Amino acid sequence: MVGCTARHRCHDPSTGRFRLILRIPITVNPSKVWQRFVPGFGALGGACFDYAMRYQDGPGTQVSIEIAAPADVVWNLASDITLPARFSQELQAVSWISRSEPVQPGDSFVGRNENPYIGSWETTSIITEVAPGRSFAWRIGDADEPSARWRFDIEDRGGAVMLTQSVRVGPGPSGLSPAIEAMPDKEERIVARRLDDLRTNMEANLAGIKELAEAAEG
Repeated sequence: MVGCTARHRCHDPSTGRFRLILRIPITVNPSKVWQRFVPGFGALGGACFDYAMRYQDGPGTQVSIEIAAPADVVWNLASDITLPARFSQELQAVSWISRSEPVQPGDSFVGRNENPYIGSWETTSIITEVAPGRSFAWRIGDADEPSARWRFDIEDRGGAVMLTQSVRVGPGPSGLSPAIEAMPDKEERIVARRLDDLRTNMEANLAGIKELAEAAEG
């Protein structure tokens, strides 16, 4: 991602488009999704964008935070799959389906989510990258066409680290797909609204990791 100048959109000059995120469950009530994510349904505002933002292009976003703690301490927290449920307004619980010791690519877990506009749903994730002190990544859904790809990256800055959480969604179908298919002219606004919600939870998660990591060192 390059050219990030706004909270909810990142312009990629290579494609001439803004790259946005989208991750919704497969089994949802489309009318509830539209009420939440489409301006004009209820008293919801919207945003206008200069470039097309298409789910099929694998839109994404990222959040970063500087943490005054060693990389291994931060990585241990970031790779704890159960931790985000403490800080997220949407993710309720996470449990392992299969787990190696230590964790390896191919291990899997299930996440239980809840949203007042969407309902409750579960996602199955597969670990795709494990690099202690540097990165941790997983995908949701099909290996060839996942519905989302998540990761943490850690940059050592000498006495502190920069922790980045990022997500790319698509091209696999998700629960928001029916709403986009039914209202293609509203796709940009649907994606923008979802981006705001998801980014808010990512920011809360990183703030929580920072607090725990720095407290452990203090």
